[in-house]
Amino acid sequence: MVRVSWLGAAVVALAMCAQASPVRADYCGDREAGTVFHCQLLGSSRQVTVCQHEDGSYQYAYGKPNRTPELELRRTKEAAVYTPWNGIGRAIWASLSLRNGNYLYEVSFSYDKFDQTEAGTLTVYIGEEIASQRSCRPDTLEQTLFDLEQDG
Repeated sequence: MVRVSWLGAAVVALAMCAQASPVRADYCGDREAGTVFHCQLLGSSRQVTVCQHEDGSYQYAYGKPNRTPELELRRTKEAAVYTPWNGIGRAIWASLSLRNGNYLYEVSFSYDKFDQTEAGTLTVYIGEEIASQRSCRPDTLEQTLFDLEQDG
């Protein structure tokens, strides 16, 4: 018979939870939404997630993983600003922005064709000025920005 102390059992349980826990909380997993953008922010314990619901609306969430978001917005597709790559330059990119009063929350993704590197960014604007810009940890980046429909 193998005896395990309560401390040993707790360590094993925590290790199993850490392995089983996804990087992204199942925020978009309500079966009515798909992940458009997600990452943990470099040098931070926060993450950003943007989901698209079946009705086309977007939901933005910012905060610590597996917790209630510190900021959550839901905007119609018409209220969101999708900017696709214009075909110029060495990097292919796309961005999606959601407004909240005088604030604009923009998630963007780029792929450098020559270096073959990916980058994700969260930029927060107040009016026209950049208030904050954070890079994504590359190993946590998920995005489908290139797959969004272009209207017009």
